[in-house]
Amino acid sequence: MGFRSFSILSAVLFLLAIPSFPQSDVNGIQIEINAPKLTVFDTATQVLMQQGFSLVTTNERIGLLTTDYRDAKESFGNALMLNLMGRKDVEYMISTSITAANGKSILSLYPKGRMKKVNRLGVATYEDFEPNKKATENFRPLAEKIKTLSEQNAGTAASAPAPVAPKQEETKPAPAAPPVAAAAVNNVEIPYARVKVAAANIRQAASLQGAIIKGVTRGSEYKVVGTEGDWLEIMIDEKNVGYINKAVCESFSKTVYTESVPAAPAAPAAPVAPAATIAPPAQPAASVAKAKVGGEKKILFGVGPSFSLAMGSWTNHYSVGFGLDLQILFNIFNHLYIGGSFGTSLYPGESHRTIFRLQPMFQAQYRYPVNKKLVVFGGFGMGCVIDSERHYDDVDTETGFAADLVAGIRFGSFYIAPRIRLVSYDNDSYSSIDFPIGIYF
Repeated sequence: MGFRSFSILSAVLFLLAIPSFPQSDVNGIQIEINAPKLTVFDTATQVLMQQGFSLVTTNERIGLLTTDYRDAKESFGNALMLNLMGRKDVEYMISTSITAANGKSILSLYPKGRMKKVNRLGVATYEDFEPNKKATENFRPLAEKIKTLSEQNAGTAASAPAPVAPKQEETKPAPAAPPVAAAAVNNVEIPYARVKVAAANIRQAASLQGAIIKGVTRGSEYKVVGTEGDWLEIMIDEKNVGYINKAVCESFSKTVYTESVPAAPAAPAAPVAPAATIAPPAQPAASVAKAKVGGEKKILFGVGPSFSLAMGSWTNHYSVGFGLDLQILFNIFNHLYIGGSFGTSLYPGESHRTIFRLQPMFQAQYRYPVNKKLVVFGGFGMGCVIDSERHYDDVDTETGFAADLVAGIRFGSFYIAPRIRLVSYDNDSYSSIDFPIGIYF
């Protein structure tokens, strides 16, 4: 396998990853709910807030709910390609439409995404995209939850028939139903900043050395999306963000109100078996994703043995080798690590021939934590190979260029990282399949 084969393999891997990219088709989820429109509206409001979404627009009359953007968990393949392209912090928002039809309601749920891209100067911009069908289907459990709770609140959820109580000789009048609870008012606070000086500047970075994007005057208001030291990160428009110093602003918040009308409690009935406890709302996906980002250390040091199967013009004598593999990796952002590795291999041959190899390499890896113990990773490496061939008392040393592709897993402290390595000399080339295994410290 030469460098031409290596290029073809890289192109094939890239083409296989294309389906995981965000697509441009508009997709949504529609579901029929056996509950009044107002009940579905109130339930959807509560469920979206429980899942970590902030409400931006609420219109009870037309059944419209629009949320602000929230961090979203990405699949391994999608997140890998987005990070390699310099795109990260994928966020989703949800727009819902609720319509009434034949005594029932139709809930339409449309997710929309955007990617925050930060260049080398620290300037952040947002790029909108429409989730593909597979990504949209990830929101179906949310729609199903709204349906289940709406039908429970409306008293129309399907349930097993209650057991028939034995006939009583004497009956007592049922107690009067308790009064209907008053409507509860929920509100969501959205942070804003208002310029309080005559003139101020919005900059590209959180520093006085950052380039000026635009000048603003007293009374200008901007939505706050983050803080960095003495600076506020604000939304200039729908796609662009900038930084303004806290000293020239005053903070305030805008409130979005939503009204939730609880269903009237039913009159007491004959004793029945206690209902099953409803499980608490699932933890928002954003919180889960952030927990996984911290699943590995910022610096990883690994050591262990390595086994190698070489293929090339000289493999008639030297095909199977063994040695030691050392590596150190540094986390630079999100799940991306860079660092170096140093390997040694010994290929015992025939007729008093042996080859000893040194392999210093630069490594770049994307490491995705599946859970607290399991991490999958992949990446590439470049470096050099120094071969020392000994035949009786004669020693010949040769240096070549090396490149490799690696994919592996880590479980706890143990790791295995199979790789395909290509080596080129002035007059020869070969490839090898290596199997480093070891422990991270």
